[in-house]
Amino acid sequence: MDISPEQEELFKFVYASPTTDHIRRLTPVEFEQFISYHFARDGLYHPKLVGGPGDGGVDIELYARDENLPRLCGLVQCKRFLADNVTAEQIAPLIVAADAARVDRRCVFATSGFTPCTFLDDGATLGICYSQFAAG
Repeated sequence: MDISPEQEELFKFVYASPTTDHIRRLTPVEFEQFISYHFARDGLYHPKLVGGPGDGGVDIELYARDENLPRLCGLVQCKRFLADNVTAEQIAPLIVAADAARVDRRCVFATSGFTPCTFLDDGATLGICYSQFAAG
């Protein structure tokens, strides 16, 4: 992942102190980059940023760390909303993409909450890992 030294310092700071305020100050692109940084720093996967308009519900692809077997292991969707909760309809493209790619690791990171039907309709039955960077 190519980030500037300034961004790396920002991400290190936010990673060390991930308050709701710090996370919400990131732009949508920075939020995707921060989540990618998070995966790269943890060292479990090699993340590849693919998000943007028309991304098909996928912002980050997660690849195996083994250079000899660089297979796709998971897909990540990032939602940087200041007020609205993430709905099941908004993560449906991630589910379709994960099914098509035949990956089990499906993650949604959000700066807001999730609607109750998101968990009941999708999370409980389709193995999505939800992470929320919001108070309450």
